[in-house]
Amino acid sequence: MAKRRFFGRRVWVRIRKCFVRLRESLREFWSVTVKGLFVAREEEHVSSTESIFHKDKITALGHVLRNDSVRVERRAQAAQKIGLLAFTGAGDTEENRYIRSAAVGARQQARQRSKYVPNTPELPDTKCFLFTGGPVAGKFAAEYMREVADLLRKPEVTPKAKIQLLQGLACWCYLNPVAQRRARQLQFLPTLISFFETRLESTKKSEISSCHLLKFWTCYSLSVMACNNLPLIKELKENGILKYHLQAMATENWSGWSENFAEVLYFLIGFHRS
Repeated sequence: MAKRRFFGRRVWVRIRKCFVRLRESLREFWSVTVKGLFVAREEEHVSSTESIFHKDKITALGHVLRNDSVRVERRAQAAQKIGLLAFTGAGDTEENRYIRSAAVGARQQARQRSKYVPNTPELPDTKCFLFTGGPVAGKFAAEYMREVADLLRKPEVTPKAKIQLLQGLACWCYLNPVAQRRARQLQFLPTLISFFETRLESTKKSEISSCHLLKFWTCYSLSVMACNNLPLIKELKENGILKYHLQAMATENWSGWSENFAEVLYFLIGFHRS
């Protein structure tokens, strides 16, 4: 009797294992084969909806940027947010979480350095590194580059507002050849180079610091715009005075930044060979 019970249990265990394996096989077949054939269009539709969501947000901010009755500071902030939307997306992937954690670490490191090293540049808020995005939002954002170019050329716009405009511009042009060409067509290069020649008459430390920080962001933005763009690099190289501005900026304290972007741009243009 005991042997029969033992034999019956063994048979039941084997049958149960067979059913478990069968269930797993059916689940895998559904996920890989059936879902792959019939659900692809549905997933594509979700991606499209996400893009429309970005377009709506960019369009709303674009209205603020183009509204001349709105304060310049608010328009600059709108341009910065448009740039971040062009650079960021809504996918919470493992890669994006890694980027966010790295950005948080870099910002904390910069804050620690600022306690001991004066005039340490402040890194942008880590919220802008939440998720990496694609070129779809960048296509919508490029429609507002002309307004950013016009604001950057106005002498009454404060250095702080210009920094926000440059942050938006850098996000648009980051590894985006279309945006880089558009920026060159809109004559951003002469405008940005002119920032190195800015002479501030104010004696306020905050304004002096903002003016100085504007030159840091100018180096960074030009580096992003020139990346993998030979025509733009050639145009920068033709500006003889830029070489000496970058040499001066390379000697500044770049603590808190991932690179000395004056030095990066200097070598990217090829000034070290001339």
